[in-house]
Amino acid sequence: MLNRAKFGGYLVALALIAAACSSSSDEAIDNESTATTAAVESSTSVPEDSETKEADDSSAETLSINLPEGGEYPEGIAIDGDTVYVTSFTTGDIFSGSIDDEELRLFVEGSEGDSAVGIVAEGDRIYVAEGANKNVTVYDLDGERIATVSSEAAAFLNDLTVVDGQVYVTDSQAPTIWRFPADITEDATLEAWSDVSESVEYVEGFNLNGIRPGPEGTLVTTNFATGALYTINLESGDATEVELTGGELMNGDGFVGEGDTLWLVRGTSPVVTKIEFESAEAATITIGEPDESLGFPTTGAFDEAGNLWVVNSQFDKGGPIGEGTPDLPFTISTTPAP
Repeated sequence: MLNRAKFGGYLVALALIAAACSSSSDEAIDNESTATTAAVESSTSVPEDSETKEADDSSAETLSINLPEGGEYPEGIAIDGDTVYVTSFTTGDIFSGSIDDEELRLFVEGSEGDSAVGIVAEGDRIYVAEGANKNVTVYDLDGERIATVSSEAAAFLNDLTVVDGQVYVTDSQAPTIWRFPADITEDATLEAWSDVSESVEYVEGFNLNGIRPGPEGTLVTTNFATGALYTINLESGDATEVELTGGELMNGDGFVGEGDTLWLVRGTSPVVTKIEFESAEAATITIGEPDESLGFPTTGAFDEAGNLWVVNSQFDKGGPIGEGTPDLPFTISTTPAP
């Protein structure tokens, strides 16, 4: 069951961060967009897989897929071939379907109090982080549960990625990177792999968020609250703050891509930011044009055609961080990437 006290604290934290950051980040994005209009529009060489293809240009038609009932306030997305998976933050449901469908279907039904956040489809398995429930659940491609991995020492398990047979998980409210074997077959306890408290500034609210494989044998993660970007050495577990050229990364949520080139979806701002690493300690960022069709985007994934699909969480419309009424149905949709 969802820890209600922890969940409530998470909602308050998100609200505080959104209020504190929205005005300053909007101004920063305007300035960064002006500064980077003439920046590189290079065709980056990226690995040939569904998450790292080049995005279509800005003239491409916007595509959209609806979520059915139960898909309220979606958060995570994974695309594997022509199959897309989307999680619901508030119901714990997971949905799937073809990238060509008009509406996704229920794949895994959540129980009362469940939450589903980050999701990864890797091989014949699907890994789902469950936020304040302190769990990661592993499913097969039929939606049958294989194992649940957890730790009472965790706080809010947010995003995850698979590298060299290990699943690495961010914790947004505790300075720890957790991990477990990707081929796990039974319930187990998460390993506290890296204590990042000395290298990563954790503030009140919501901190480390998205995570992906990065350059030179590292993981890349970002702090939603401070805008800092970090690489974490896969051998030592040491975290290093990346020196950024071209602006800052406030409100960074989920990453797309891997290696030297990543794209970051930025929660309270309707933009995608391209990150190009010169090394594990330095990167240049290019701010995309704001896309007002997006509804509080949380993360994204490239399909095989190179379209960048983004989750329209609408967290700010009656969801975790704002009052009001969401526009129904909830959707995922495509957006240009810089």
